[in-house]
Amino acid sequence: MAFTRNTAVNNAVSQLPNKPTISASALKATFDKYGADDKPYINNVLIPELESAVNGSSGADNIGATPLTGGVANTVQGILEELKAEIDLDDGNNVKLTGNQTVNGEKTFVVSPQVPTPDSNNDASNKGYVDTTTAAVVLGQVPDGSLTDVKLSNTAGQIKDRVSNLTTEMSDTKARIFMLGGM
Repeated sequence: MAFTRNTAVNNAVSQLPNKPTISASALKATFDKYGADDKPYINNVLIPELESAVNGSSGADNIGATPLTGGVANTVQGILEELKAEIDLDDGNNVKLTGNQTVNGEKTFVVSPQVPTPDSNNDASNKGYVDTTTAAVVLGQVPDGSLTDVKLSNTAGQIKDRVSNLTTEMSDTKARIFMLGGM
């Protein structure tokens, strides 16, 4: 963690006497030289090192920082990497706002979640859809048009088949009772 140090000797100004004895233009030249000596270092060494994005020697890898609570990294890059690792770790434990995700365990909502009108068998239904769909249903009555030939077919297990079997069973029971001397 270190930037290249400026090794240029810049003592021209510090070596001037407290009361300069040189001309104003010479004094100006001394001060101008001081900045001119540092310019190549700043432009050609320090700024490129600060701007570097090379892993392991980037500017952020070389800027010291106080570690965050619970962290150990002491560079800007190190702290960024620790934060990213924490975010990635937490990312798998959070429910997202978008995308497909499986959520396990019981969840309690303080406010009921909003769901769209269902269009597939496994979709959740909202109250408005259920109310509209069941509004025509009256307990104990069959809505007009709801019984069709397909629903009443003779296929095994359908209503007509079950009624036919029940009728046959009842006739057989009556015949047995009659044969036993009843009825």
